[in-house]
Parts: sequence; C-alpha cells; structure tokens
Amino acid sequence: MPQSQEETEYLRENLSIWFWIDCNDLEGSWECRDGTTDVVYTDWGRGEPNNGHREDCAVATDSGVWNDVKCEDRAPVICKRPAPQLQF
Repeated sequence: MPQSQEETEYLRENLSIWFWIDCNDLEGSWECRDGTTDVVYTDWGRGEPNNGHREDCAVATDSGVWNDVKCEDRAPVICKRPAPQLQF
C-alpha cells in the first residue's frame, strides 16, 4: 500500500497506471493484508469508497486516486519486499 502521494506517483509513473493497493473492507472496515488497520495515508477519489456493487477491494487509478472495486476485478499487483542484505 502506498504510504504517500510521492510513492503513489512513483509507482503509477514507473510501474503501472492501475494497481491493487492490497486493502479491503471484507470485514466491514478497511484493512490491509500487511496487517495495517490504522491507515495514515489515503487518497480516495471523490465519493470513494462507495462500496457500490460489492466493491470491497482498493486500487490506485491512472490518476493516482484510490477507488474501491470488486475483488474479482483484475489489476497488476505491486509487492513490497525487504532490501537484499549485501555481504562484503
């Protein structure tokens, strides 16, 4: 999940214009698969999340704002992983 507008813009400009942010409200409140429930940064589009037509998962759109969509929708996924440990 992007932690800032700058991070969202970087991902959108360099990797994909539409991508999952790995958060959902399947249990009634928004939480992210990394265990984050107290989300500090959000950038919901106007009127979002609206939970229209079982929209329980979130994406960053081509304009950078977040939108809730059906979890069955397909979008690229961007994964975070630890930096490799360098050994000298």
